[in-house]
Amino acid sequence: PKTIKCLTLAGIDGVCNANNHALDYGPDALLEMLARLDKAGIGHAGAGKDLSAAAAPAIIERNGLKIGLVAFADHYDVYAATEKRPGTHILPVEPGSVARLKPSIEAARKASADLVIVTAHWGPNWRVEPQAHFVEFARATLDAGADLFWGHSAHIFQRIEFHDGKPILFDTGDLLDDYRVNRTHRNDISFLYRLTVSRKRVWEVELIPVRIRRMQVNRAGSEDSAFAGRRLRKLCGDDVSIERVKDRLRVREGRGSRR
Repeated sequence: PKTIKCLTLAGIDGVCNANNHALDYGPDALLEMLARLDKAGIGHAGAGKDLSAAAAPAIIERNGLKIGLVAFADHYDVYAATEKRPGTHILPVEPGSVARLKPSIEAARKASADLVIVTAHWGPNWRVEPQAHFVEFARATLDAGADLFWGHSAHIFQRIEFHDGKPILFDTGDLLDDYRVNRTHRNDISFLYRLTVSRKRVWEVELIPVRIRRMQVNRAGSEDSAFAGRRLRKLCGDDVSIERVKDRLRVREGRGSRR
């Protein structure tokens, strides 16, 4: 319960609860967590008292902008919410699942969401590239009405792409974790992802390099920042424009302009 203070001090307005650890302490603990988030005024999506609640979008309003957050995970099936059981919103990564996501996206629109984010805790650990069917799934989700697809789970960041002008963050790595550092994959280095948005679209993605050390996250030093930039450019290839602006990377749709 004391960690709620960490979330409120950080100014976090919404969280994804669809993941493979949400029920490690059972359904009662899950429901207690959701109640504590409600009391703190923190929106949440991806878990609930039943399947309907777990699949429902969170509507987060700040500065006159409404964000709809829809969340799911692809594992574990044993944690899946049902019509009679608390749990997480579990969906397999396959074409038919996009149709099951669409009602949640439409529910966010009916709640007057200006932008809809679909976030997924998906895929295996340490995977550098998203699998082909993951790419197809993310693109299909945007075609179904979402404005941004945000993936996580691999513990390392993956590439960014734009599909019809909409960004896909295939995996955003770890912002804060207690994992042992894998010296090959460097799971201690990632980014804080900052989005510039309007009521109609996400215009650009700005990345602030960070490093986890002793279970704290801080801005990365120059050497770690350079490492993160090189890795991202290699992953993205020429599919996006990546520009360094002081200590940050600005990622936009389009080729070229790679500095």
